[in-house]
Amino acid sequence: MKKHLQHYWVAQSFLTRLPVPISEQYNDKQIGRSVLYYPVVGFIIALLLSVCAWLLSYTNQPLLVAAIICALWVIITGALHLDGLADSADAWLGGHGDKERIFTIMKDPRSGTAGVSAIVLIVLLKVTALSALLEADNWQILFFAPIIARLGASALIFLLPTAKQEGLAYTVKQNLPISDISVMLLFLSVVLLWFNPLIFILSIFVLLLLKWMIIKQIGGITGDTLGATIEIIEVSALVFTALLSLKP
Repeated sequence: MKKHLQHYWVAQSFLTRLPVPISEQYNDKQIGRSVLYYPVVGFIIALLLSVCAWLLSYTNQPLLVAAIICALWVIITGALHLDGLADSADAWLGGHGDKERIFTIMKDPRSGTAGVSAIVLIVLLKVTALSALLEADNWQILFFAPIIARLGASALIFLLPTAKQEGLAYTVKQNLPISDISVMLLFLSVVLLWFNPLIFILSIFVLLLLKWMIIKQIGGITGDTLGATIEIIEVSALVFTALLSLKP
């Protein structure tokens, strides 16, 4: 049980800014096995967001509540995934297919026009989609999107090579427990498919599209592309559900 908790705490420290009760440096094996717990971290995020939505359900200001929930979302994750999205947008649009240029732009801590635009668009879509869902009393997707997004990141780590043979993504990939991750991906896919089959299938389509784009652009995953994947799958789940909730 202690080892499982350690691996979970590693995942939580990588994916959120929530406090963790361990301070020692992680070894490579713990980093690799922490991928098994990415969806669990998604569950914790989903729980916190859902509690916030429930506590604010008394108000008749869905846009304001949506903005508050999205602000909490950013605070919990520390904008880590938004940073990955911005870096990926800048690099993919500014790199013009040149891998070395793409990697150089990704390493630049500054955000360019494409990166800022990507963040604004993602947050805008999240707020407006969530507002529509709150107005339709269908905000339960909040308990789905963070989980499937982190399951998607785990799937990409499992399916794709790393873009470079260095860095955190490479360490994770080299120490990935293949058999355990296969069982986890299969089990959670069945559960999420049962929970919301249409949104799950649409999310898989988005994941496959991202997989194709990542391979085409840089040949494999990086930490930034995983962050971008999480943000894009989350917002896709919200937007798809909002559109399906619209009354004819």
